[in-house]
Amino acid sequence: MSDIKTSASAALRRKGCADDAASHRLRVMRIVLALLGACFGLLALFNALDGRPVIALAEFGMACCGVLLLIKFRSDQEAERWALPLTMLLGAVILLVFWRKPVEENVFFWIMLMPVVSYLLLGRYRGLRYTAVFMTLALAISVYKFSQTDIGYSLTAVFNVVLCSLCIFTMTHAHEKAREQVHRQLTEAAVVDPLTGLINRAGLSARFFDHRASLRRHRRPGSLILLDLDHFKAINDSYGHAVGDRVLIWMADLFDECLREMDAASRIGGEEFALLLPDADERVALLIAERLRGRIAAGGCEIGGQRIKVTATMGVTPIEQDDSDISAPLMRADALLYRGKRDGRDRVVSNLGSPDSVFDNAPDVAGLWSERMHSP
Repeated sequence: MSDIKTSASAALRRKGCADDAASHRLRVMRIVLALLGACFGLLALFNALDGRPVIALAEFGMACCGVLLLIKFRSDQEAERWALPLTMLLGAVILLVFWRKPVEENVFFWIMLMPVVSYLLLGRYRGLRYTAVFMTLALAISVYKFSQTDIGYSLTAVFNVVLCSLCIFTMTHAHEKAREQVHRQLTEAAVVDPLTGLINRAGLSARFFDHRASLRRHRRPGSLILLDLDHFKAINDSYGHAVGDRVLIWMADLFDECLREMDAASRIGGEEFALLLPDADERVALLIAERLRGRIAAGGCEIGGQRIKVTATMGVTPIEQDDSDISAPLMRADALLYRGKRDGRDRVVSNLGSPDSVFDNAPDVAGLWSERMHSP
């Protein structure tokens, strides 16, 4: 089920269930915009007083742009959309100032600022590409300007500027890489049950949103199975919680064997599991649930040479077009599951009737799953 966990964590990132990169980018961008408005406003004033109207005008325009975007930005989507144009505009203004001003040491300070800003606003991969282009242009301008001036610079001074730029670039890249790795690890931890390795309810919800998009776009079927182990407390009381945990892990292994790669098995409670089955209508889901129930009851769980009898009750429901989140099908399946508990446990319940009647009326569907869901 590793592909399912990866898919669920990816879906979770897309749905913003974790501390997603877009929200981080918005917070960073608002700080950068505030600093740009203040710094470039002051620089525009100083350059105007210094008799450099072109540079002053460019810096004043950048300051106004920063203030206006700071007022405008209120959503993650706007931050993502404007991150690259803003970075390109800032880089263009800095290169213009670098081109127009005389060769001075302090102009290199702004050149060295760009790797930090580009990584913060664009992320690691886009920030790396933009920084490479920007630093190449800055180097080309430096070479040209040094060739046009009689001012001599010692090798040590040039080496210090280059080394400082490389250090800032390297540390910024390393920081962004570490931040993305931590973000990815936290996101994956948020969707995985640590005991069984199955996705949890958050991961199931993320997978549901992905399936719902396909359901609405292509009218594809989907179903949900809610499974609860019968008398699980008695197993814990009789054999201990360590054995109970082994039973839960055994169930996860059984799902690996019995379900398709596209299906999503999740542990949503103590001994309660939910199975999301894309491209499976209610008949197919009922048959899968019945085969799975039979496999659990027939095999049992062998631990330390001792076979522990395990049975399960399941509720099966289709995913409806108007289901807005995973809670709606879970509630329907939960009602069916508890009907099965009242009727004696160790059974599968759906609104279609008994599994036997579905087998009789749909032998082709039963055959489709016979090899994958075989008994041991």
